[in-house]
Amino acid sequence: MKFLLGLIICQSVLAQELFINVTVEDRLIEPTSPTLGYELSQKIRISKNHPSEIFKKIKQDNNHLERDLLHSSKTYIDTLFNPLNDYCKNSDHRTPNRSQYTEVEHAAIPLEVLIPLHEDYLENLTLNESLPYTELKEQSARTAKAFQYKRSNCGTALAFQALEEKFEKLCFGLKFCLKAKNLNSKLSSAEAGFPRVQYSLNGYTRYVYKELLNSPRLEQELSQIYNLELHWFLSSHKKDTFFEYVAREAIKQRISPKSVFLYLAYSMRNMPSLDIEYSLSPIKSLLLEVYFWKFREIKKRFASSPYLIFPGHDKNDLSPYHFFTAGLLSCEARLAGLNSSTAILLGVLSKLGYKANKLIKAIDKEKLKRRGIKYILELAKKQGFKDGYLAGKYGSLFGNKICGSSLKSNIPK
Repeated sequence: MKFLLGLIICQSVLAQELFINVTVEDRLIEPTSPTLGYELSQKIRISKNHPSEIFKKIKQDNNHLERDLLHSSKTYIDTLFNPLNDYCKNSDHRTPNRSQYTEVEHAAIPLEVLIPLHEDYLENLTLNESLPYTELKEQSARTAKAFQYKRSNCGTALAFQALEEKFEKLCFGLKFCLKAKNLNSKLSSAEAGFPRVQYSLNGYTRYVYKELLNSPRLEQELSQIYNLELHWFLSSHKKDTFFEYVAREAIKQRISPKSVFLYLAYSMRNMPSLDIEYSLSPIKSLLLEVYFWKFREIKKRFASSPYLIFPGHDKNDLSPYHFFTAGLLSCEARLAGLNSSTAILLGVLSKLGYKANKLIKAIDKEKLKRRGIKYILELAKKQGFKDGYLAGKYGSLFGNKICGSSLKSNIPK
């Protein structure tokens, strides 16, 4: 029991350096925030300060912040590398039943994945501690890229690539078709669902992270978007839906329509899911995660909000995440030169494909034999198949509208 409790309250090397005094034996991979650790992520969550102030305080309190982040991130990835290889070789890659696992929070890394890694993590922690900074930085980046390459070429990712190759042949060399295929590949490609197991990420997630981390105005624009989101909830008169208001006001503040979709899509995530990013861009990744936990507080207000969140929202659990993801794909399609119909279709099909893949992976063959189509319909309803599709449809329409309009004006792309 003590061991399990220790895993839930696991500490990272960064948490020890900044805030607490714990022994090495107490420190384990944190299920929600593997690089920052439990103590630091909790301090971020309970703080009443603006995320920009929290980020500033963390930087002030640690003179070796970048090294600590690299150390923690590399230790985490080193520890997960062999289990990822085993997952790719031995797993059937179906979406496991959530009841099989113990989640500290929704979409966190299950404890059953982390518990067997305890000793390896402690060993890697000690090995990486002796590395000179320059070597640590180089090795951390190299290991992260290799880990991601493996995750992007495993299981369902390979099946997706094979499907894409078939689709490309059907294009018969038509440029608009190939452009649509390449765009969808960049934003929707699959990757192995390890270590979160039930919640595999995709090219969309990595694309959003890469674009945001490359932004020269990341800190400023995160603050602008956060302030706009908060203002919408605090406003007594809501003429626009949440997304319409944030998009319109952000564009007025010279944030590009594409960036608006990127920031809002990130703010709608269940978990920060940052791992390799810390090895490649440690300080900016920390900035993103600080804002994530504060965006999450705003997102929680949706559940009790009597107002409409986005165009087409009817308060029947239509997912804002699917709205934003499809919206970004539709937006990118317009900015890439595709017409309105193709852009909208891409966004809609991406959601259909995502939901269909999730449904197929979760099918229990024995239950299917016993119950037939009724079982499929119940599973689809449980997974929110219809809601995801409809949210994607409305997002595609809005993405086309916002980014299509930017092509006809001097709005920054």
